[in-house]
Amino acid sequence: MEQKLFCSFFGINNNQSNIGRIMKKITVILFILLNFSVYSKDINEIKNQINKNQIFSWEIKEKVKLKVNMDLNGDGKNDILTFYIDKKNSEYGELCVNNQKIKVERINSEFSNFFIMDADKNDNLIEFGYSCVYDNGLYDQTAIYRYSKKIIKINKENLDFYPLEVSGDGKLYFSDGLIYLRGDEIIEENDILRYYNLKEDKIVENEIKNRIKIYKCSWNMVVYNSEKSIIDGAPVEEETKIPSAKEDGTLLGILRPGDKFEILKIEPNSDHVKIKLSNGKIGWIGGNHMVWD
Repeated sequence: MEQKLFCSFFGINNNQSNIGRIMKKITVILFILLNFSVYSKDINEIKNQINKNQIFSWEIKEKVKLKVNMDLNGDGKNDILTFYIDKKNSEYGELCVNNQKIKVERINSEFSNFFIMDADKNDNLIEFGYSCVYDNGLYDQTAIYRYSKKIIKINKENLDFYPLEVSGDGKLYFSDGLIYLRGDEIIEENDILRYYNLKEDKIVENEIKNRIKIYKCSWNMVVYNSEKSIIDGAPVEEETKIPSAKEDGTLLGILRPGDKFEILKIEPNSDHVKIKLSNGKIGWIGGNHMVWD
């Protein structure tokens, strides 16, 4: 009886009980179930993050094909978003929503990340795009797209930063626009020096009348004795800068996790910040360590 039910379920009769055919059908069914569970988990995670004004991102390695099934334009129907790139064999990637395809190009850099976000919850549109980086880690270009009226539209192109988080009302936050990137990567209003306004396509200074001035350091940070000593450029590990700063006499001190410092001055259109250490010494933080640690 059990054998008949088993054979009936897989569409074969007792005389055709071929182990190879059975295993093939079992493999197909397991593959479908496995992919469905992983796919569903990814979708829930994406929605959870973008609802919190966070950005869901995939790292682009040598060869990748991403597929996401979700409502991109607020019409209540799921759209199929795919992104394909073969970094070794092509300077181009393919971005597709439903049946519309466009070719995306890297110029002098490498594809780095593909992301999904909801920058402005009032427009019912989900943004998606990609970023490219140079070999030294600096971002070359970030492109942001939307899907509206059954057309993939370029929202912004060739931005020279990678968005870390959004406000939900059209603001994009990026590393060089923060006093410094906290270790837990939770961006608070007080941390924001400037942001990118997606609607107006410009960087806006974040004016805060009563900005908190006392901060607690989250990781090791080099403190320079003058603003001109700050090293800007490609991101590097903080520890690698300490020997050279000591050697050339530009090192005032090192902030360790838990150390407190007071903000005295923030340079406009810059990530250079004048601070006072707990021992009373005056110094500067900023530059490439504010990108990555």
